[in-house]
Amino acid sequence: MQRIGFGPRLAAAVIDTVIATVATWIVWAFFLMLGMPYLASVFFALTPLAYSSFEIFKAATPGKMIMTIIIRQADGSPAPQDMLIRRWVAKYSELLLYLLGAISTVSVVSYLGFIAGLVVIVGCFFVRKEERLTFHDMFAGTAVYNEG
Repeated sequence: MQRIGFGPRLAAAVIDTVIATVATWIVWAFFLMLGMPYLASVFFALTPLAYSSFEIFKAATPGKMIMTIIIRQADGSPAPQDMLIRRWVAKYSELLLYLLGAISTVSVVSYLGFIAGLVVIVGCFFVRKEERLTFHDMFAGTAVYNEG
């Protein structure tokens, strides 16, 4: 099996972003139409987190599935769920902090989410190195491979 580089991962991320964004805006608009702006802000963060949880339960988001790539242990063997959870928490720390900020209404937590998001974005460019690992892959001991 061969580790996947920047291009296919970016394509999967674009597919996931489109799907998750549409779902998020639909849910957000629903709660706003019901006159529940607080729940709208909570679900604005919760919806993409729920969508991204495919990475925990299937080792791939729908975008990764379309691109036929999958998350595995760094050695290529199937990743256990605790490893997938560690990777997910690191990768989606930005959204987790935004959700915590929305629930707690402590705005400084949301700013920490912005910083976490920058770290994740910078870490994604490390996939261009020979090892083809992002920061969240390094943290969790995972890598992304062709499914076949």
